[in-house]
Amino acid sequence: MRRRAMVSLLFVLGTATVGLSCGKSAPPTVDVTGTWLGTATSDVDGSSLQVVLGMKQEDAAVSAQLGLQSLTSWNANTSNDFTGTVEGAEVTLDIASDQGDPWTFTATVSGESATGTYSITLYREDAAYTDQGTWSVKRVPASPLTSTLLFSVDADIGAMTFDGTHLWLDGSGLDPNGANLCKFTLQGDRVACFDTPNPPYDGVPAVCSGAMTFDGTNLRCHNRNYDGRLYVIDTNGAFVSQVNTTHADGALAWDGETLWCAQDVADLESLDAAGNALSTIQISLPHPSGLAWDGESLWLADEPVVRIYRLDRTGKVLGVSDPPPMTSAQRLTALAWDGARLLVSIAEWTNGTARSQIYALEAK
Repeated sequence: MRRRAMVSLLFVLGTATVGLSCGKSAPPTVDVTGTWLGTATSDVDGSSLQVVLGMKQEDAAVSAQLGLQSLTSWNANTSNDFTGTVEGAEVTLDIASDQGDPWTFTATVSGESATGTYSITLYREDAAYTDQGTWSVKRVPASPLTSTLLFSVDADIGAMTFDGTHLWLDGSGLDPNGANLCKFTLQGDRVACFDTPNPPYDGVPAVCSGAMTFDGTNLRCHNRNYDGRLYVIDTNGAFVSQVNTTHADGALAWDGETLWCAQDVADLESLDAAGNALSTIQISLPHPSGLAWDGESLWLADEPVVRIYRLDRTGKVLGVSDPPPMTSAQRLTALAWDGARLLVSIAEWTNGTARSQIYALEAK
């Protein structure tokens, strides 16, 4: 998916932990392990942002990942070490990035909710920016899934969908002849590849590289550098039509009647077949990277705190699942539903070589 022209804060926090000093601190009365969603509001300018916080607690020590969207105009896409402790029902998170930026988040946990304050200082190019405010998050119910590796391909998969028989993938390196759009069996056998672009694509490269979904008859897709067009392609790889719309820039899913699009600005939009927006729902997930429909619910993958969420049509988060095992170099790039299982694409580049793994996820 194309990333919008906006500055986001992305913090993948390490797993360093700190214990409590013996006899000097209250033992924890809560366990903060889990995924928490909510918002933070700046006292400086009143702006709000989405917060995604994944925490793991062992005794009084905490390790975590934190994702924030659009806190300031400063670019702070850096790795950060995180240390945290729980004393009674109070959790304190202290972050010191490799650039020396001090961060402190404190909160009181009550049941499945936590509220508190934060203080952040960013140093950039001999200037400093300080922000402080309040934040509030709620823990999402966990929905554990088991993962099975189906197959791997030497390609950078950017989009994926299932048509009832075949799995469609789009990515550079899929076909020795240079085609980007191919269909596979679920066992990983390549069935056919289709050479795009061709007229009437107007020279648009990799028309399905951004996202795609199957509408029961045809593929609907857009390219990675979204150009305001949604392409409709049949299962023989032939062009059917194109829809001019400004609303389809994001991960796509078809629910049998409506096209859903999860965008980078934390919007979940529903569209009709002509590309007209039917509804827009604000969701507390800053960077959607995949979307699928299972017949009852939407599944949405989000980063930089990589999780997979199950939502209803109102945008309510029903549960959260961990992705398949991933390294820091890997990205979750697409979701699909094969009629019984959630399919996940994990991609990475190593020494200039792309490789993607396709997993099937099922309820435990």
